[in-house]
Amino acid sequence: MPSPVRLTSQTKVKKVSSKPVRRKKTLPSIQIALNNQQRRVTIRERSLCRIAREVLALEKVSHAEIGIRIVTDRTMATLNRRWLGHDGTTDVVTFPLSDESRHIGNVRVKSTSRAAIGRSFFPQEEKPNALLGDIVVSADTADREALRLGCTTHEELAYYVVHGLLHLTGHDDHSLRDSRRMRRREAEVMVAVGLRSPLRDVIARRTRQGKTK
Repeated sequence: MPSPVRLTSQTKVKKVSSKPVRRKKTLPSIQIALNNQQRRVTIRERSLCRIAREVLALEKVSHAEIGIRIVTDRTMATLNRRWLGHDGTTDVVTFPLSDESRHIGNVRVKSTSRAAIGRSFFPQEEKPNALLGDIVVSADTADREALRLGCTTHEELAYYVVHGLLHLTGHDDHSLRDSRRMRRREAEVMVAVGLRSPLRDVIARRTRQGKTK
């Protein structure tokens, strides 16, 4: 008969838990960097960043690094000419910078050339499965369009941010069918984040109705 094992003060007894081992979940990582490069228009920076995060959540994006750059018409005209070959200013230009940016948007730029459009928002490191992109919006254009449409400049800027983010997440407006689908999604998203539906759509419908009478 084997002799019993005597436990000494140095002997440790491990307790085996019957509970299943829980694996740590990968937490969402959404980084929004806003760079206001103009002084004429007052910008609600925190609100725009919050809206950007909520839009990405609605689009089921869990990992992203997005730069939002707010510029003047003059700066926007320079970018528009350099990257799109168009003269004059525009409202928003989108720069997808990763393979996760499934749509070409306005401009396709390699991630290594991020600093080419102004400033590098984040460290130049490989971010697998992360959505990387920069959105440049014109505060001057937003101010003008807000006056024409009867909304606030903040609402107009928020619309530009929503439009740019939807481009980054795969929405297209090149064809008429895709454009209508994207406009519907823009309206849904803006209402979901606490904004009014884009008033330009209401004005367009009224204009079409007036022409048919």
